[in-house]
Amino acid sequence: MKLPALILLTMISTALPAAEILFSSRQDGSDFDVYKCLDTGGQRINLTKSPDFDEFNPRMSPDHSCIAFDARNSKNIDYSSPRHRIGVMSLADNITRWLTGDSCNSENPSFSPDGKSLVFSSNTESDSGQFAVFRCLVDGSGLERLSAYSPSLQHPAFTPDGEGVLFDFVTESSAGSRCDICILDIRTGKIHSPTEGLKGTWFSCPVMSPDGKTLVFAQEHSGTGSSISCIDMKTGNFSQPLPSWGNVLGSLSFSPDGRTVAFGSHGRIFIITLSEGKPSMLGESDTYDICPSLF
Repeated sequence: MKLPALILLTMISTALPAAEILFSSRQDGSDFDVYKCLDTGGQRINLTKSPDFDEFNPRMSPDHSCIAFDARNSKNIDYSSPRHRIGVMSLADNITRWLTGDSCNSENPSFSPDGKSLVFSSNTESDSGQFAVFRCLVDGSGLERLSAYSPSLQHPAFTPDGEGVLFDFVTESSAGSRCDICILDIRTGKIHSPTEGLKGTWFSCPVMSPDGKTLVFAQEHSGTGSSISCIDMKTGNFSQPLPSWGNVLGSLSFSPDGRTVAFGSHGRIFIITLSEGKPSMLGESDTYDICPSLF
């Protein structure tokens, strides 16, 4: 039986709803604020509208009731010693609750799958200024350090089952610097690196597909740009849906259906369908957009 076109369109739109995206944007030389729009573009809504802070790395809570981000004082920026703090803003009243202060540098918050806690990287409690993964409840209580300190430890994110934390971790040796993806088992404290045996020296910005089957990350190639790389978590197979990208890329984020990944590169946001490998740019070229997060 041939279905009417209207029914077919309804079925398609129901099966493939548009995702939304959070991102940081600076427009007309203003501060960085958190915006949201559809992943297909369109109207941008400024969520933070803060005249005193630059907000970065926004994340939507699982119940869509609040956003987390890291922020710096936009009126007194010390680029030699940045001081970002973690904030959680209610979308009902736009009130921000600060979970950390500006006596340390705390960045890259990520919600747990149940929305009850956050992980982030911070150099709090570190006499040497090194970073570790910390976890706390959404109200800021129960702060605990989950990892050892490292000169550079960034981009922590919960695994989809909430039992692990992804992050990238820099080590130094006689051969030079190397950045690997690590997965921390929260219950046991054990850490393993799925990129340890890969050829190359710099793997960063890890994200896991919603079903936990695919690890996606940015890979930098000395002098030749970057790529988006994948590891099948069951088989260990390595692939590159975007093997060559002329600029540095980062801030990767999966869509809820696991089909697309957003990434930032030189003030532009791109979305790539992993099965096709063809990125498209979000928005116009006259804005400076970074730190995308699909939800």
